[in-house]
Amino acid sequence: MNKRTKIVRDSPKHKKWRVNYTVSYANKTCALCYRERVLETLSNIAFFRGIDVETSLDFPFFDEQDYEEQPNLKALITDLVYFRSSRQTKISARDFRKLIDHVFEEHGFLGLGRHNFEVLSQMQKALPQYPFPVNNVSFS
Repeated sequence: MNKRTKIVRDSPKHKKWRVNYTVSYANKTCALCYRERVLETLSNIAFFRGIDVETSLDFPFFDEQDYEEQPNLKALITDLVYFRSSRQTKISARDFRKLIDHVFEEHGFLGLGRHNFEVLSQMQKALPQYPFPVNNVSFS
């Protein structure tokens, strides 16, 4: 490299990050109505932001003891969506969460939402229990 060569960077470099989201549907009917649209939206956002994404459908978050304590959980269907930054990612984890939260802010069980599903970020301290799946296709 000679003295006249400049290194130009497109954007500031972000550190690697991971974020998981749960998508919960009130029941099977709601999952049939909304699952494809919700997961496609999340996947498209990840694609256009250069973020790796994997999805686990019907993730078993609850066990028999949970069902005994709260029988209404049996109707609940939950998917787990894993996101991680790649070399092409130019958005921070914080800004990515804001984006996803904004897209789905009106959709929730308890809020004023019109739909019977909710999209929520998983707590960061829970990430080690739910690692990014190994069998994935990466954008990096």
